Amino acid sequence: MAHLGTLWNEPALLAEAEAIVEHLPALIERDDLLDITAGAAGGIASLLSLYRCVPSDRTLTAAIQCGERLTARAQFMADGLGWVIAAAGPASLTGFSHGAAGIAWALLELAALTGEVRFRTAAYAAITYERSLFSPEAGNWPDLR
Repeated sequence: MAHLGTLWNEPALLAEAEAIVEHLPALIERDDLLDITAGAAGGIASLLSLYRCVPSDRTLTAAIQCGERLTARAQFMADGLGWVIAAAGPASLTGFSHGAAGIAWALLELAALTGEVRFRTAAYAAITYERSLFSPEAGNWPDLR
């Protein structure tokens, strides 16, 4: 909505997006998907997009709440941090859509806007986890699902 509201110069879409933000805090607290496609990491991306179009404390607070949800659900791995998403199985996935790479990106974006070191630290640890699973022989990361 933020993108289309800006692209089409439709303030009503931006207002509708802002109205949705009111409902997010309770949903963020229950988020178990966490990833870019359906969870708090994707919430950060959407909320920061809206914030850049229409800055508001409520939108930024919701984005920070998403970051806090992610850092609270992070798990220490042999190297770095990962997130176990029940719907994806027992392993902490890699990759952008459902794994640590996407969560790291969202946390880095949030850290860049807020200056919060805790989000940057968690993001770097997630990147460490991603790198630890790269297979040079395969030239890829394993599918842990």
